[in-house]
Amino acid sequence: MSRITLDRPDVELAGTRAGDGPGVLLLHAGGERREVWRPIAETLARQGYRCTAYDLRGHGDSGAAGADELAAHAGDVAAMIAAEPNPPTVVGASLGGLATLLALGKPDLAHRVSGVVLVDVVAELAPVRVRTFLDGVRDGYGEHPLVRDALNQGPRLVAGAERLAELPTLLVLAERSVLTEQDRRRFADRVPHAGVASVPGTSHLVARDAPEQLTRLLLDHLSSPPVRRRRIDWLLDAGEVSDIPHPGGTLRAHLDRTADTLEAWGAPAWLVDAGRLHAARGTDGFPAGILGLTSAAILAAAGAEAEQFVALYGRCDRARSYPTLHTGSPKIFDRHTFEALHVPPEQVRAFAELTAANELDVVRHSRSIATEHGLALSRLFTRWEPLLSAGAREAWSAMAKALPSS
Repeated sequence: MSRITLDRPDVELAGTRAGDGPGVLLLHAGGERREVWRPIAETLARQGYRCTAYDLRGHGDSGAAGADELAAHAGDVAAMIAAEPNPPTVVGASLGGLATLLALGKPDLAHRVSGVVLVDVVAELAPVRVRTFLDGVRDGYGEHPLVRDALNQGPRLVAGAERLAELPTLLVLAERSVLTEQDRRRFADRVPHAGVASVPGTSHLVARDAPEQLTRLLLDHLSSPPVRRRRIDWLLDAGEVSDIPHPGGTLRAHLDRTADTLEAWGAPAWLVDAGRLHAARGTDGFPAGILGLTSAAILAAAGAEAEQFVALYGRCDRARSYPTLHTGSPKIFDRHTFEALHVPPEQVRAFAELTAANELDVVRHSRSIATEHGLALSRLFTRWEPLLSAGAREAWSAMAKALPSS
């Protein structure tokens, strides 16, 4: 794990970063510091995520100016999000969650977030109950200036919570939570699409009490289709692919349909994401690629497995490679260097599956391409049948019967 800093106008925030891939921003509870996230961040990093945790102002190694004002913490959260290369999933525990909700009230910030996890905190809090709970943690803490300020931010916190309607959201509750069943129902009414999970054996400080259980919940949320889709959509929006013509409308529509087909065929998540980005680095049929979609950008949006596969797919010389894939010695020839790339069987199957979904969409949306190339493609996928899923085989079998030249 590497140490980082974030300069704010009045303080320097100290942080830690681990891993590469889609971003996760970890915001601790009041009275904690970033070290509480270490076991969680290390596990997430091993699973292919880029985890960033800061000491919130007034905590740990960060400066203390303005630490008694929730708005200052919210400004810090907005700056942390802006510093990430791709929209992160923000995980906010208690104070970190309140700062996140207040920050989301800032125009357009939700666009820079791929998902939110609130850990034992919601926007609408009962002041007397919260103060009583905090006094039980530390005598007099319920009257701390930051606590008083946060409890006075109710309408602004609710306004931020309304932005959760745009975001994949998970509420994680402690078994001995500061929140009541009424709080949970109110949250569910306000954010009906949100998931809710309770962690047994925990108090309010869930990351401290049950890091392994919280990590499992975070991994499920991070790998969910809505979170993955937001990360990739943001990248494709930056690449302006909706302006590029393609059979069936635009390149963006083609990429989305290809990914949706792969998902319907039961492809793993990384291959679905690669399908949504398969033209990013250019291909034999689309040499230019998409402006701005670098390897680093794809890694931050989709992770290493998808990024490496998109690069492989883009390098393929189709005329030389396709005839080998169903043989005992499959090779993908690099269209730039002419090098023969020996790929493992699972990569060959993934390559065939993506090709089947890609070409199926093109043929479905271009009668001229279907007439000129449909029969040859149908024969290709017949030869590739042992490499394809049942869904891909059935789709191409149906397509063969509908081809103009068949």
